[in-house]
Amino acid sequence: MLKWRCGLKCSMWGVGFEMWIYKYVLIILVMMIINISISNADVGEMGFFCGVSEGVKLPKVMDSYVPITARSNKKELRYKEMVFLRGKPEVFEGLLTISKSGDVDPSSKVEAGSYSMTYALEAYKEPFVQDVDIKRTIIFNVNYRKVDNQVLKNYELKSWKETITIGEAKYTLDDTNSLFNNTIIEYNSPGIKYYKGSIGYRAIYKNDDQVITVNVTGDNGIYGYDQAWGKTETQLLKIYVESVSGSDLNIWKLEAEVKPSITVNKTMQYDSNMPTAIAFGGNYLQVTQNQSGITYKVTNKPTNMDYNNVEGNISVPSYNTFEHLVAPENTDYLKGSFAEEDIKKLYSLEVLDSKFEFIPNQKITRAQYVTLLVKALGLDKKYPEPKGYKPVKIFGDVDIYHPHFRNVEIAAQVQLIKGTNKGNFGPDNPIKREEAFVIYMRALGLSRLGQDITPTTPFIDDEQISGWAKKDIYGLYNLGIIKGDVTGNLRPKSEITKAEGAAIINRLINYLRKDIENDYVEKLIEY
Repeated sequence: MLKWRCGLKCSMWGVGFEMWIYKYVLIILVMMIINISISNADVGEMGFFCGVSEGVKLPKVMDSYVPITARSNKKELRYKEMVFLRGKPEVFEGLLTISKSGDVDPSSKVEAGSYSMTYALEAYKEPFVQDVDIKRTIIFNVNYRKVDNQVLKNYELKSWKETITIGEAKYTLDDTNSLFNNTIIEYNSPGIKYYKGSIGYRAIYKNDDQVITVNVTGDNGIYGYDQAWGKTETQLLKIYVESVSGSDLNIWKLEAEVKPSITVNKTMQYDSNMPTAIAFGGNYLQVTQNQSGITYKVTNKPTNMDYNNVEGNISVPSYNTFEHLVAPENTDYLKGSFAEEDIKKLYSLEVLDSKFEFIPNQKITRAQYVTLLVKALGLDKKYPEPKGYKPVKIFGDVDIYHPHFRNVEIAAQVQLIKGTNKGNFGPDNPIKREEAFVIYMRALGLSRLGQDITPTTPFIDDEQISGWAKKDIYGLYNLGIIKGDVTGNLRPKSEITKAEGAAIINRLINYLRKDIENDYVEKLIEY
């Protein structure tokens, strides 16, 4: 059993003073989250030119324990791009180098700023053809401002140099008359950063008397997310190409749709040991997978050209990374539990640890559930105790010596929990199912999905769901995350056991690993 340490309760100033302190501290914490919740990942790992890179790997567990002192602001990524300068789709392959001078500072109180980003590409026609290549260097100033939990970014074009060589023809970008515009909105929920972008550019290329104008539009053309278990970006681009020349052969028009996408996620697989005489039977291996590709379709090809490859798919090869996780020990007592695998996985991921004595049928408290959720979302690593940290009481009934104080504090910072109207949290009270589901939905940041005027869930015991919880539960049902029991009931007022809590948390991790991806890849590409 977990043993709680007792703290002193100051009552000499009265309840009014405690409420004032609670509100003051909560305001400070909300201000902190505005400044520290910004992800360091940048939009545009694939670039913005109808191409896609292999994508940047997610950090390993080890990275949060062993500091890396020399993290480079430069990334070199394998890359492929669709080119239509000859009136037909052609694939170029090469190396995309992305570098930047800074970032949105998560700890800064400055609400606005800028940094530069450079995209440099050297690519060759696939399969390799001599004297057929792209050389491009484009530099942006990324101007940003922070508004609550949102970040707004505008990409200001500073320099754009490009040549495309195809045999004896050399197409040089007219950088004076070429234009580029890209604007991004990022929304930082407690567990996920969502983003959306609008992009458009006009590139004018010249070769002797031939002038080719490429217009690319994507008014709502970029969608993505970034979180501890996976990230995805998909672009929806429409291309309009027009060639004008003194030669009739070089007068043509083309229209096409290009949809590049990147997905990166972590999966787990159990690795049994082959030797018999070994101290542990096996452990989980965490695999990080990158999948990148482009779907394209020529919707209007030049009338004076004849070819068949008007649509297709291409992919960028990548490699998986592997990492051994902690082997769960002393778990024989879990055999027969419906949540045995969930619990073992949480031990391997160190969401559960030896300090958390796990009795499956024992009720899980509100503070314990919040601690599991904070760890599952990686928030304990994202918000480590700052230098000179001095805990300040945030809820009237959560003492600074409470074993889960820090995780409750983090949860309050990111607005996962709000407490009661009396300034308390009830850390040692068993958590009810409807309470757990509401906190779950806040982690996803998708409460808007339940904003029906009169949300009525399909559960038989719908009337037992509290009014304040119904919209979030309705949203979770629409996402397919909760389905109720075999009788069709949700049992919203039932207290959750530790086994049920582990199953709920692992279900969240699985959703973040893969299920959320479908909305950003399959759905958009089929659109």
